Amino acid sequence: MKRFYFVLFYISFFSFLSCDESVSNKADFKEDYVLYSIINCDTTFHTAYVSKSYNVDGLDPSVNTIDPTVKNAVVSISYASGNYLFKDTSVERINNTRCSDNLNFYTLNNLDIKSREMHDYQKPITIYASLPNSKTLTGNAFTIPSGDLYFDKYPSLFSAADNPKVSEFGWKFIFSTNLLSNYYFLPSLEIDYSKVANGVSTRRKYAIPYKKIFSGNQELPVFPGVIHAPYISFLNQDIKDAFAELSQGDSDKGSYTIHNLTFKIIIMDKNTASYWSSGRTFEDEFSVRIEAAEVSNINGGYGVFGLYAGRTKKIKVDADYVLPFGYKYEEK
Repeated sequence: MKRFYFVLFYISFFSFLSCDESVSNKADFKEDYVLYSIINCDTTFHTAYVSKSYNVDGLDPSVNTIDPTVKNAVVSISYASGNYLFKDTSVERINNTRCSDNLNFYTLNNLDIKSREMHDYQKPITIYASLPNSKTLTGNAFTIPSGDLYFDKYPSLFSAADNPKVSEFGWKFIFSTNLLSNYYFLPSLEIDYSKVANGVSTRRKYAIPYKKIFSGNQELPVFPGVIHAPYISFLNQDIKDAFAELSQGDSDKGSYTIHNLTFKIIIMDKNTASYWSSGRTFEDEFSVRIEAAEVSNINGGYGVFGLYAGRTKKIKVDADYVLPFGYKYEEK
């Protein structure tokens, strides 16, 4: 009986929507503001974007041609008893089919928060955006003590001899072991090599999947996403396949020189990881999706303020592993 009443309500509700033309799928417009800044702890150059919500006729936001960027805001970061002021910046828009104005944002080039010490620790950092209408947006986070992180598990050498079925990688903090659960990780494993074309040697990377899946009768590579665990493994057969695939269709194998394998992790705080996992891109070229409130950590508005840092480990590859593919070998 309950199921009958539910179905009856469902039909009546949508019948009501279809008959009453006054019902709209669009909520009343409310002006909101967005602050977005993801800080790379390994560089002194940082950017921030400030924008506002916009309204359009109908339900298609892509028809908007007005740049919603908020200009003349005072954007700054407070860190370690210092205050760092962003400056207004604009560049020519690559895609001007919707908006012909320059792309406006804020830049900062003197904030150094790179973690260099093994006994490093988290430090508070805050971003502020004071808008021309006196509204203020703020976001709070902590720096990433990547200098305190080390790789405690990795293959020491790839050789032509029998290798185990799996190559395992693991990492941990040396002194701040209790911080591990605060972070998320984006791992990657790549072949570091050079390719000679028209007499010019170019350094390149080739990404290795951590597993493969079948879709129909087609085998597809799967690359790592953001994980919370401090470890990951790769099948050695997939690594071997990647060495063969990087020159697929090219008969000049001798133009390839293998240098090493590079394992890298991007360490993210929860704010950055949440945003990455929710889509990693803007809803459009103008602004962050303000309806994605579940990933917002901005007070006074919407958006994301987060941090990330990278750590890299080079894995040596023996010449006897490389030469059977027809490649050259030079460790760098």
